[in-house]
Amino acid sequence: MPTRQLAALLLALPLATAVRAQGSAAPPAWARAVDSVVTAELTRSGTPGAQIAVVQRGRVVYARAYGVADIESGRPITERTLFLTGSITKPLTAALLVQLADEGKLDLDAPISRWVPELGGRMFGPATTHQLLTHSSGLGSTAILNGRTDDVALRDAMIALTDANALAEPGRVLSFSNYGYALAGHVAERVTGQSYATLIDSLVLRRLGMPRATARPFVAVTYDFSLGHVPDRGTPRVLRPLPAVASAAPAGLVWASAPEIARLAIALMSGGMLDGARVLPANAVQRMTTGHLAVPGTTHDHLGYGLHVDRVDGRRIWSKASEIQGYPGLLAMWPDDSLAVVVFANRRGYEPANVISPVVRAVAGIPLTAAVAPPPDRDPTAAERAQLAGRYNRAVPMVLIDSAGALLMQFPRVAPIPMLMSADGTRLVMSRSDGVRRAFVIVREPDGAVRYLFDDGEQAYVRQR
Repeated sequence: MPTRQLAALLLALPLATAVRAQGSAAPPAWARAVDSVVTAELTRSGTPGAQIAVVQRGRVVYARAYGVADIESGRPITERTLFLTGSITKPLTAALLVQLADEGKLDLDAPISRWVPELGGRMFGPATTHQLLTHSSGLGSTAILNGRTDDVALRDAMIALTDANALAEPGRVLSFSNYGYALAGHVAERVTGQSYATLIDSLVLRRLGMPRATARPFVAVTYDFSLGHVPDRGTPRVLRPLPAVASAAPAGLVWASAPEIARLAIALMSGGMLDGARVLPANAVQRMTTGHLAVPGTTHDHLGYGLHVDRVDGRRIWSKASEIQGYPGLLAMWPDDSLAVVVFANRRGYEPANVISPVVRAVAGIPLTAAVAPPPDRDPTAAERAQLAGRYNRAVPMVLIDSAGALLMQFPRVAPIPMLMSADGTRLVMSRSDGVRRAFVIVREPDGAVRYLFDDGEQAYVRQR
């Protein structure tokens, strides 16, 4: 589809696909401002379509769809269109595990090898389910998004994990781990004797009143669903094949719409209550929304179960962002204001974060402080270069090289990249020719030695002894 035609669709479809707010005969006064924000980001990024849902005081007060589900057919997105939720799957998986724990079927602080004995001799065998849910099990991540979809595929993939899939001993590092959440999903399978897809459907999605949400890809495609897109010489292109693999389902492959995920937000902000009924145990909600581990390099940001638990401008914020195969999304909640916003889109490059701030300002008058540009970066000193130089990680190594008065980062089959230091010496900064600034927080041992580097994507690069 030519770019001109795509732009015309984006401008024409929003009014035709608006969704009436629950319990309201007319759109809220701020609806036009919200629509303007979402469509402006669609235009800026060349994204075919998006969904938004806004929650206030325990109900979805606005939901709207924009643009097309795929550029080839021109199908309009509606409020019922399913998107791949990516990492927004993780709080759903966490809700499953904490329910099992609340029912006494699972001890979150016991080694996972109790339920998956095949892992007993491996580095991550002593890890607990709590550590899996807080990205502190020591496991690395994975981007395998196509493969088997049968009910035993998750089990087979998890018992095949080896120490090559681990970064460090449990509890030593914080590193975003899809493996960890996939393994948590398999722990639920072992505890109950049922498949993850069956458990998440029956114990989480249906209890939350999500009629079409599912972890089964061949069920999702029987409904109205969106395809993911990637940029191709400035024009969006459908990304094929469709992501579908059971071994990654608990980490990021649940399908849902923005209004459905908004129901999870309502339940969490209401202590587990939804539509006058209890759908999640209060203890489970408490564990999910408690900040268990501080995120390196931040002031207030902590990891809950499947969520970031932060405080900005004195307000609590619970959030989860996602980006998978052309499906960016963001769930953000302000529990003290009983406000939540869910955004899904269908092209890599759309930035839901650019939407959230002006939307919450328009809806609730909450001013969000703009990010302050950091002071200029500097060259690392000789002492800093000597302290940082070395090999990081094992399976896919990264090497920092102290060479001729410069610090260079070397990945396999990539030319060395010059590195700078933040002004305060707490971050190593990738100096890219395109002007993009990628920072690595330096996490140290008690004696000051470097333990690992923690990058903007929440990945740990562990210093090898």
